[in-house]
Amino acid sequence: MTDLHIHILPGVDDGSPNLSTSLEMAEIAAKSGVRILAVTPHANQTGIEGVEDGYVNYDSEQLLELFYRLEQEIRKEHIPISLVRGMEIMSIGPLNEKIKERKLIPLHESRYYLIEVPFDMAPDGIRRRLMEFPAMGKIPVLAHPERYYAVQDMPELAAGWGRSGLLLQLDKGSLFGRMGERAARCARTLLNMRCIHVIASDAHGPAERTASLYRTQEYVALRYSYEYAQLLLEVNPRAILLNQPVLQPALEGI
Repeated sequence: MTDLHIHILPGVDDGSPNLSTSLEMAEIAAKSGVRILAVTPHANQTGIEGVEDGYVNYDSEQLLELFYRLEQEIRKEHIPISLVRGMEIMSIGPLNEKIKERKLIPLHESRYYLIEVPFDMAPDGIRRRLMEFPAMGKIPVLAHPERYYAVQDMPELAAGWGRSGLLLQLDKGSLFGRMGERAARCARTLLNMRCIHVIASDAHGPAERTASLYRTQEYVALRYSYEYAQLLLEVNPRAILLNQPVLQPALEGI
């Protein structure tokens, strides 16, 4: 499996606090069958109400050095995991120049950008932020749509965004109630509607919100089909990292 969303880079956000924790997370992912991790620290979290300072994390030599050190330690520990770079970008304020200047980077040098918006953003605001990316020749992958209040109230909003060519990434923890009952109901509804393109761990540690995807694969395979699980946990995530088109579950009849 391939995990496109994990906060495993040590000491840069609210995910792993240190290298030993990061290695533990990588080991958990590998044991669950994950072979590729997209390292996605929070970025561009500026000016958000209730988040003091936030996590700016514009791309830098420091972030690159942390990535290479983590990669080296994973190899040293013989953990069968490969890392690629990315960010979870808070889509607030002007992004065009920051992307041109490579302060904000895509998933593995592709045209796909993992983004999030404030949880209480209105539907029109979310759509406007999403549509900024096609205007730049990029494709947004919206992280955890099931956690946004507007989508919880109207899941058909996300279905419409998905049908229009924008991509949706579900958090595996939402399926199991880790993000509250409303997020759990919304996650299952979106899966039933076949509008989700990717499931990822959004892991933040080794004890809660972990990097294991085995139970998620089993959940989707048993309730829907093995093919649907493969599409969301391997086929589409790999296509994104290879900068290739993703498959639409509803259109593929999966």
